[in-house]
Amino acid sequence: EHHWNTPKPCGSAIVERDGRALLIKRARAPWRGHWDIPGGFCDPAEHPEDAARREVTEETGLRDIELTGCLGAWIDTYPDERAERGERPIESTLNVCYLARSSGDGRPQPDPGEVLEARYFAADELPAEIAFPDHILPALAAWAQRQRQR
Repeated sequence: EHHWNTPKPCGSAIVERDGRALLIKRARAPWRGHWDIPGGFCDPAEHPEDAARREVTEETGLRDIELTGCLGAWIDTYPDERAERGERPIESTLNVCYLARSSGDGRPQPDPGEVLEARYFAADELPAEIAFPDHILPALAAWAQRQRQR
């Protein structure tokens, strides 16, 4: 029997407010203490758009998330201690990133079990400690380029 090691779909969203992007500081491994775009794995048969809205709400407490566009999609790998020890294959991810806004007041109330801090950043003040740099850095670069073109 052949096992297909296909990418796991993920949905994320850059919530925009006053020209700034909402990022979260991860409370869990992998990449604990690094900044990330709110998002995560899709549930079975869940569209990445729905996963993005769900994950933003779960991680930031923001409700009424409206997706305003698709920023792009990037392939990455998900670091895992068992995979690094060779006990299972390294999993790849297909990360679809959207642009979004919240119709509420925009003030995050993060889940402390998942998020150490949530903060809005301008394109020229993004933090250096970025989680999942193979897809978060290009996503943030694409977002920053859009900001410069406005």
